[in-house]
Amino acid sequence: MGALAAGQDPGPWEELGARIGEAFQVADDLKDALLTEVETGKPAGQDAMHGRPNAVALMGVQGAVRHLKDILGGAIASIPSCPGEAQLAGLVRAYAEKMTPVDLGAQRVRATGAK
Repeated sequence: MGALAAGQDPGPWEELGARIGEAFQVADDLKDALLTEVETGKPAGQDAMHGRPNAVALMGVQGAVRHLKDILGGAIASIPSCPGEAQLAGLVRAYAEKMTPVDLGAQRVRATGAK
């Protein structure tokens, strides 16, 4: 939508959008598995409780964290050549750090021995 709003062809931007969407889902799966209701503002542990397929159940915490990092690396690599490309890559990195419990996940994995 952003490309269309800027009068650009959306095709080159589709991969970036898909990867960011996937990153949001994996980040949400990690938050659901690792954080408390107080930390997220919504009930925690819902994916496991309801048997929902999710990245943590499929790959374990460490695997989901690695997958998230791979997705984000691919998202940054998929940014089409444009003015502000480096700035956009920086924004994606900064927002990714803000939206994901990656560091927290590493700490809790060590503390709990979770996979």
